[in-house]
Amino acid sequence: MNRNRIIAAMALPVLALFLVACTASSDPSPNAGLLDPVPAPANNPQVSLGSPELQQLLGFEPGISERRNGLLHVAVPMRNLTNNRYTLDYRFVFYDENGMEVGPQMGYKEIILDPKEQRRPATNAADGRAVAYRLHVKWANR
Repeated sequence: MNRNRIIAAMALPVLALFLVACTASSDPSPNAGLLDPVPAPANNPQVSLGSPELQQLLGFEPGISERRNGLLHVAVPMRNLTNNRYTLDYRFVFYDENGMEVGPQMGYKEIILDPKEQRRPATNAADGRAVAYRLHVKWANR
């Protein structure tokens, strides 16, 4: 009985290796991309979250944008919906009229939201071609 178990234990890795070798593709061409299952414009939000659980913890109001000295200025009201304190990172990305990113890119900034607190992360675009923006919010230090 022990001998059968030993043989089976040795044969299993060999069989697994054989199956992997048989299914590996030698085709060097790139894989085709899949269509986005979320239709536009819902797949291009002005606010994007780095973690799905942030959807339940944070609330956002429509952003406020205006031109100041030829540059796009934006602020997005954001509220902590819970009784917990959160440390988050955020940054804005700006886009021109063709939807292309314009730089220089802003680095992430830290924001601390106390329970039920509302804050308005705000910034100016550094390039006068900016006409649209996206706010990225993620957990700090993750």
